[in-house]
Amino acid sequence: MEIKFIADEMNGNLAKWLRILGYDCLYPKGGDNLDEKILRTAEKEKRIVLTADRELFRTCVKRGIKAVYTPFVQIEEKLAYLIRKLNLSVDFSLAPRCTICNHKLRYVHSDELKGKLDEGIIRRYKKFWVCDNCGKIYWEGSHWINIKRTIESSLKLSKKVISEKDENHL
Repeated sequence: MEIKFIADEMNGNLAKWLRILGYDCLYPKGGDNLDEKILRTAEKEKRIVLTADRELFRTCVKRGIKAVYTPFVQIEEKLAYLIRKLNLSVDFSLAPRCTICNHKLRYVHSDELKGKLDEGIIRRYKKFWVCDNCGKIYWEGSHWINIKRTIESSLKLSKKVISEKDENHL
């Protein structure tokens, strides 16, 4: 069964990183009764709630909703904790998701991007993906080095115990 998540407002950055890794992660923003919307969606769609809000975490536990409490500040710590706690796969073989809208990305040949992207980028890079939902185009540019570095750091950190008290947040 595919692991699916829903992140609270304090975990927007974590949602983006999980999408980069290919995980389905909703990130509802603002509005009235946001916690209740998160809880209903998690129940209905069998999603794991990612929250830095102790009260929301406690409510999840009371209602039998899977949740992970994420009190960490750094994204590497948050990812490391999830990797270890949920045994998440981090191998880039999952189809990446759009960091904006969460839809799966489609690999495209550079010919499909003529007129949609700067010619210099098309000549310089080999791999491209497009989101058929929002139209965002992705490629393995220079930022890809930083993405890989963050993920490698998270993997190394996941092998260490962040803190014994944090072992009980699922």
